[in-house]
Amino acid sequence: MWGPSVAESAYANCLARHNSYLQEATGQRDISYMQTVHDLKLLLFRFAQAKSFHEDTGGGGPQSNMNLVPYLMQMALYVINTTRRSIAEERNLNTYLEPKSADQLIDTFYDTEGPLYYLTMAIMLTPYSKWMSTNRLIHLNRIILMAHVHHTNSSIAPNVRSVPLTPHDYTAYKSALIFFVLINKMYECYFKTVEVTESKSWSVSLADFIRHNDEMLLKSSEMMMNALSVDFLPCTSFEELCDAARKIKIF
Repeated sequence: MWGPSVAESAYANCLARHNSYLQEATGQRDISYMQTVHDLKLLLFRFAQAKSFHEDTGGGGPQSNMNLVPYLMQMALYVINTTRRSIAEERNLNTYLEPKSADQLIDTFYDTEGPLYYLTMAIMLTPYSKWMSTNRLIHLNRIILMAHVHHTNSSIAPNVRSVPLTPHDYTAYKSALIFFVLINKMYECYFKTVEVTESKSWSVSLADFIRHNDEMLLKSSEMMMNALSVDFLPCTSFEELCDAARKIKIF
């Protein structure tokens, strides 16, 4: 955690040690911010699936894991910003969001950097105003289609002609929809007041905001957890989810 009283050199040294531990544990030589984004994606997807955290971590409840979310983002943002990768990653995100043929679109649903990855990356690259005006609807459309196709064949990209047009039961889409709701709720709870200036990109402004607003982020994490457990996870239909989302102004 990089707070305002912690020197950047101290945070960088701790991050380097953390990456060394990961290299030793996984045998992977190149540990980058992309692994951190994947870690965050998997953490959020575990929330969306209402799974226990004990299976992977050996401990830690939902609230303590939700408290970690902004600081996993901070780890990724630090590397993205210091290595000046934000422009390249914005280009990758925009390429992903471009219109595609049906077959090309289905292929992206089976990529390692697929819809859930880019939905996670989006919150670190996309200003709140742009998210609300255009991008979130594209992301929502993609993850609904992804869930539909995965329910048809979860292991390999099917031919577009073999994908049924009839909607599946809500349970086929629930985890993907809850994942989207989590990302949208993170904007609303955590980052709605982040200010972007001409001299600072969204990723830089976001990193500064996380660094200087620890108490507010912890309180917002409690709001996130309450909305997830009370409003969204109990929903048993798409209509019910939409009603819950409208109630707290998500859709």
